[in-house]
Amino acid sequence: MEPLNYRTAMETVVFNQFRIAFKAGCNRCVLSSDKCNPIVYRGSPESDILLVGEAPGKEEEEQKLPLVGPAGKMLDSIMKALEISTEKDMVIMNSVFCSPLGDTPTEFQIGQCWPFVERAIRLLKPKVIIACGDIALSQLTQDTTVRMGSYEGKWKDFIRSGDNPLKIPMFTMTHPEEILRKAEWPDEQRAIKTRVWKYMQYFRDTYKDKINDTSTTSS
Repeated sequence: MEPLNYRTAMETVVFNQFRIAFKAGCNRCVLSSDKCNPIVYRGSPESDILLVGEAPGKEEEEQKLPLVGPAGKMLDSIMKALEISTEKDMVIMNSVFCSPLGDTPTEFQIGQCWPFVERAIRLLKPKVIIACGDIALSQLTQDTTVRMGSYEGKWKDFIRSGDNPLKIPMFTMTHPEEILRKAEWPDEQRAIKTRVWKYMQYFRDTYKDKINDTSTTSS
């Protein structure tokens, strides 16, 4: 039998199993209701970059895709300016696959989605990960106390131990929603935009070296 490539694996194993599990079997948290339609990913599952965001909102519920609302459009613009396509050069998913109905997902809900996020990472085999926002950072580090703060714009490692260990370079990025929330305070919004742009330029200038290092290590 011909081995599954990443795209096929993501579509047949992750996407379908997520939908089946949430629709027919998942009762891990209150979000897994009959109305739950899990929103798994957008972009290219075969790409080297995986971006993990937070949770679906209204626009995501309507389009059944992650990060397609105002924050997602800002993300697209940032990446386009860096000459990175969010459709061809990366795959995007959230820390929580069902919409928390306008609320911030709880630590419990984030924790209940974690096994699915980890499974997706193992199937996708990204060369680098972007933790986009506090929720993604705390989930990927498995530390509920960690916040972006001093971690912003830096490289860390996503590490999983055990029988099948993982070590993937992980970059930390402020979620675009944080910029949008400062619309009534133009000076603060401008400062965050400037900071995010500086850090994402640093990502652009360094991520290919991280990919090469990962490829060398795994070969």
